[in-house]
Amino acid sequence: MSLSGHRREEETLIEMSVTDDISVLTDFRSPDSAGDESNGALLDNNSITDSELPGNSEIDKHVQSKDSVFFWDGIRRIDFILSYTDETNKEAEKKAKIGIYFAWLGFYTEMLFYAAVVGFFCFLYGWITMDDSISSKEICDPGIGGQIIMCPLCDKRCEFWRLNSTCEPSQYSHMFDNVATLFFAIFMGIWVTLFLEFWKRRQARLEYEWDLVDFEEEQQQLQLRPEYEAKCTDKKKNPVTQEMEPYLPPSSKAVRFCFSGATVLFWVSTFIFLILPLTTHLEYENRLTMKMFLFQFVNYYSSCFYVAFFKGKFVGYPADYTYLFGKWRNEECDPAGCLIELTTQLTIVMAGKQIWGNIQEAFVPWTWNWLKRRKARNHPENLYSRWEQDGDLQTFGGLGLFYEYLEMVVQFGFITLFVASFPLAPLLALLNNILEIRVDSWKLTTQFKRPVAAKAHSIGVWQEILNGIAILSVVTNAFIVAFTSDMIPRLVYYYAYTQDKDMPMSGYISSSLSIFNVTDFKEQSMPTKNDMNVLSCRYRDYRYPPGHGKEYQVTMQYWHILAAKMAFIIIMEHVVFLVKFFVAWLIPDIPSEVKARVKREKFLTQKILHEYELEKLKEKLSNKNQTLSDDKELIATKGKVALSAAM
Repeated sequence: MSLSGHRREEETLIEMSVTDDISVLTDFRSPDSAGDESNGALLDNNSITDSELPGNSEIDKHVQSKDSVFFWDGIRRIDFILSYTDETNKEAEKKAKIGIYFAWLGFYTEMLFYAAVVGFFCFLYGWITMDDSISSKEICDPGIGGQIIMCPLCDKRCEFWRLNSTCEPSQYSHMFDNVATLFFAIFMGIWVTLFLEFWKRRQARLEYEWDLVDFEEEQQQLQLRPEYEAKCTDKKKNPVTQEMEPYLPPSSKAVRFCFSGATVLFWVSTFIFLILPLTTHLEYENRLTMKMFLFQFVNYYSSCFYVAFFKGKFVGYPADYTYLFGKWRNEECDPAGCLIELTTQLTIVMAGKQIWGNIQEAFVPWTWNWLKRRKARNHPENLYSRWEQDGDLQTFGGLGLFYEYLEMVVQFGFITLFVASFPLAPLLALLNNILEIRVDSWKLTTQFKRPVAAKAHSIGVWQEILNGIAILSVVTNAFIVAFTSDMIPRLVYYYAYTQDKDMPMSGYISSSLSIFNVTDFKEQSMPTKNDMNVLSCRYRDYRYPPGHGKEYQVTMQYWHILAAKMAFIIIMEHVVFLVKFFVAWLIPDIPSEVKARVKREKFLTQKILHEYELEKLKEKLSNKNQTLSDDKELIATKGKVALSAAM
């Protein structure tokens, strides 16, 4: 089924977004030929596939131009995008949900520039000081690192290895594990607050400029989803509209809720979510947003959380390794440390995955449209009109922007939750977003049907998700600096255990490695090869050596380091949270000039209403006085007539 309508004239009193709503509601809610069923019920059996709005030849000419504006000025051309989404009126063109998405994406990209610059300089500091790291020098020194034999990293099959074999990885690790890392982690905690607060101000300004100050989503909250109406057989009076509307009894809803909550698999949960009837479009979008984000949170971030906080933390020591279910030995970190593994993983995600994602976003819809055009080549142009060609484009759908938001919010999580391990993440995100804006613009205007215009004064539930990520990022970065990097152990050694005041960090590597007697290996852990005839090996931990009264027990240095880590986490979290909340309190959500203009408009509105009511009252009193005067004249006339008759 397809809807088409007349194009708007240059001046009209009805916004195109309103006419779109009328068209869609007419399509989905008008009775069918039998007169007893809403067309919305046909959604379940796919009788209605899509509703397509008429095109705009003037816009199409720009879109088809090989000098398309999106490739050169896409980051600022929100108005052009909105004009393509049926918002061509000067007052209404900026009110679409698509507009607020591109406004948010553009602002997010602008703010990424500052984080990218600071992150790049932090990385540059690590790269410049890489050769000055005493720890790396000791590892690479054949007389120090070359003489230290390390214990095998796995049971039986792994061999003994020399510490200097990790020379290059240790140097690379220093580029990300240095003092600048701590500074950047604190900076990002403040940056994310500035981003969210300044976005609120930008959003408030857009609300005023787009005439959405008094806009509320009450209409969306009251508008029932056709899918919900199709699944409900009972009816109940709505206390707001005082009209009968479809109603699902609590007993039926409870069964579906329990059934929906019992599943954890993606496709199964998606299917259950579809059969769980949600009353309104707003409720449906919010519920879907939260469920999908929680799923993607686990899907994307679980591996990073594992590497950052679990891998290599509970392995035990050579005489008593920890085994899962008594069978599988817990995995150890790379010889250069877990931080370099986390950095490598983030590099793959922020570079390779994002590039592949943009290729998919552009290539997949273009391929499908190209295949459809090939099938339609036999149609003469006069029989295959332009709006029919547009009807063969990919459907953007009501949740089209949901996946765009999801992609960007997941990226936001990567550059905030784990940024302490990879200062270049904001830079890679910035480069990706510059391309993302243009890909989304090109895709929306050339590869998809024109979406139905809809008003939106904010990014909705995504704002709360961003706030949650911002708070969680402070905690994760504090734990990364404390437990994943070597910064705290180095500081403890520097201030409490150094033996050379001229070179305080000399000897740190040896102090961080404990000694183990090879004969103390358990049978299941004993390496099968010992070509170097090793009698003792070293492992990363703080334990007493063999032969000591507290053999293989943790040393006092271990407890000092643990106490320092916990103290650092508490101090960093409190400092960053204090600064965050102070900055949030200091920056008002609504600019003062916007507040003044809104108050001015409300004052003028009240003044006009007051003058109008006053004029109505004067007119009413004037009419009443005129009526009284006429009545007096009538009475006087009747009196004169009666007097004349009596005489």
